[in-house]
Amino acid sequence: MDKPPKPLSPHVGFYRSFGRPIAKVFLGAVVTYQIVYWVWVKLETDEIKGKKRGGHSQATLTNTLL
Repeated sequence: MDKPPKPLSPHVGFYRSFGRPIAKVFLGAVVTYQIVYWVWVKLETDEIKGKKRGGHSQATLTNTLL
């Protein structure tokens, strides 16, 4: 009556063991990328707005000091 359990595929075993850590690392990388991208876009828009106003933005002051 009782059938022996089917052996697990190596793929299933791998993802059962390492699925959560892989997902956490992937999610962390995506979140980090999005934060860095958002900061970059914010700095770029601030610099462009500063140039359009004709004033000195923080970015242009930093570039002149370098």
